[in-house]
Amino acid sequence: NNVKTIKTVPLKLVQKKEKIPNKFEVRGEVFMEIGEFKKLNEQRESENLKLFANPRNSTAGTLKLQDPQIVASRPLNIFTYYLFMEEQELTSQENNLKILKSFGFKVNENFKLCKNINEVIQYCEIWDKKRESLPYETDGVVIKVNDIELQKKLNIDHENIESFILIDGNKYYKKSTAALRVAGMIGFPYNLLYP
Repeated sequence: NNVKTIKTVPLKLVQKKEKIPNKFEVRGEVFMEIGEFKKLNEQRESENLKLFANPRNSTAGTLKLQDPQIVASRPLNIFTYYLFMEEQELTSQENNLKILKSFGFKVNENFKLCKNINEVIQYCEIWDKKRESLPYETDGVVIKVNDIELQKKLNIDHENIESFILIDGNKYYKKSTAALRVAGMIGFPYNLLYP
């Protein structure tokens, strides 16, 4: 019920091109923009309440609350990144994001489909410099395999976001051996990235 209170989560899907499925699952990452976090702390300070340490802890703590009204009052936001539909099997992560967006879900618009490992590295270098300008906190760039059939062959687990590789500046964090194998393939044709 707490996720339903997030203003950027559609309670009714928009039907454009894609048929709305009967049963589906959407996954995403809930966050709080830095400016909204500061306003929340200013409000708490004016009410003599304890200040929150940072947007991430505040978001996580908010989602654990038992009172949906308090959750609804907090400035939570979400980026969706995964869609599963029983009626239709998706073929690519990029298509997945486009369908999510067409249904009215918010996706991170900073994603890019890269053609080769050099584009991946270049994208990571660009966002290493630009990420401080984002209105939300991020640890770096997430690299995903675009081809969903290849994700399955590589045993990439969508239930665990740590199945992907996070690149923080020049530091590469191994999140799974399957993702590491993908990143190690020189000239690998399909990588989808977003900060």
